[in-house]
Amino acid sequence: MTLPAHTPRPLPKAAIVAALWAWLLLLLLTHSFDDSPYSYGWALFEAQAHRLLGAVVNPDAAIVYNFTFFLYEGHWLDWNQAQNLKLPLHSFSVAMLVGITGSYLLASLIVNFAFAALVALAAVTLADRFALGRGATLVALLTFFSLPLYVEYLGQPLQYVAGPAVSFLVVMSVIALAPEDARNPWIAGLATALALLNYDPYIYVAALVSWFLFVNRFARKRDYVFYVIAAALPSVFWTQYLRFISGGAMTKHLRRQFIEPVVEAWTNFARAPLDNILLPFVASHVGVHVAFHQVIAIIYWPLLATAIGLLIRLRPRIDKRFALAALLPCFLVLEQIVAAGWDWELNPRRAIPVVLAFGFAYVYAVDAMWSRRGWRIAFMALFCLSAILATADTLFRNPGMAFLRTGQAMQRRPQDAIGFGYRKLDELPKLVHNDHPMIWRDMGRARLERSRAGVFAVTQAMCLLLFTGLFWLTARARILPRWSPYAAAGLWVVSLMRFLS
Repeated sequence: MTLPAHTPRPLPKAAIVAALWAWLLLLLLTHSFDDSPYSYGWALFEAQAHRLLGAVVNPDAAIVYNFTFFLYEGHWLDWNQAQNLKLPLHSFSVAMLVGITGSYLLASLIVNFAFAALVALAAVTLADRFALGRGATLVALLTFFSLPLYVEYLGQPLQYVAGPAVSFLVVMSVIALAPEDARNPWIAGLATALALLNYDPYIYVAALVSWFLFVNRFARKRDYVFYVIAAALPSVFWTQYLRFISGGAMTKHLRRQFIEPVVEAWTNFARAPLDNILLPFVASHVGVHVAFHQVIAIIYWPLLATAIGLLIRLRPRIDKRFALAALLPCFLVLEQIVAAGWDWELNPRRAIPVVLAFGFAYVYAVDAMWSRRGWRIAFMALFCLSAILATADTLFRNPGMAFLRTGQAMQRRPQDAIGFGYRKLDELPKLVHNDHPMIWRDMGRARLERSRAGVFAVTQAMCLLLFTGLFWLTARARILPRWSPYAAAGLWVVSLMRFLS
């Protein structure tokens, strides 16, 4: 069928995906290691970032390197520094790529880019499923991938891109599942288990559990039991297994630093509520303030205002499936009401789930208004603004945006941002640079001690089940190709060449 002359031809899906991948690659190449805001940001506060294999990185990268090596060849692990092993998918993915490339730094960058690229592919596929215009989808997603989540972390050997990507893919899969699959307790349990064993799970898990139990609901009462078993069993097994192989030495750092102070504060209030009768209101005031500050730190406020304004104007009838995305900001606010008053870090990363909710809202709003020329110009202008903000440190050597995304910015006077905006990166006295050359070939043949073979086998089996389970879920939801789980398993098999080369 020949289209009429006045009808614009739709952009090919491959072209949209390629454009998004090219943009992500550009951000990766311009924001890696010493050019990463999460590295040079330390110099803003008169401190120095660390080096790993000659690359300037955030200090947390050394901890991640430690237990990635454990997943690479079952190497001895410092259990006092193993908190992220409870959330293993990022390091498992990097360990597989190291087995193929022989380079920890290169494998880390490839994993970050690959997971961001998979989110882009899944988002375009999902937009096609709901018959959204491809021009609108391209502009909206280019804007989405200009957000600080990708600028800040793409060039770091850390879990802050891959971790959110896993949760994003899980949520998108649940939204895209066929109705009969969405009410299958074992599939629902798999989705929840993946989120529970992934980076910063609280908001995602709360949203998924609420959606499955109270919105979507299962067909039979016994399905609720099956769902709880499927969702909880992997996490219970993994937690107890780590406790067993560590001889009880598995770190409790996260619980002590972030959870126990909150539990203690609210327990004390429950015991003697009249001693601080205003605590619920004061804590909620602090929580709302912190949640809002976290959101505008990782979503540029013009984009946030546009998305909210258009949702109010359009007043869409929210499909039950999209209620899952709408739950994410609700649970962020609830989490901060409960916890922000005792959170020493106040890191904007807590609001990463809201980035996904924003993405759904913004893609919908752009598509709904795309037919109007004025709005098309406005959306393209907003992308240009986002691109400039994302690359301001590259184009102008200005670190002002990096400051706004820090926990320190939330702890200081708001006016302090003005002073940081006048500074230049090259004038920071504590700024450090990558070594030349960096060590790009650091991992040789893997050596597995016979005494650790059993631990290594069980650990690999558990991680492989989670890894292939993620891609089975995305393939079942048809947001990634049907062969995705086979490719994931094949990648693991190929990575075992590290024991042979």
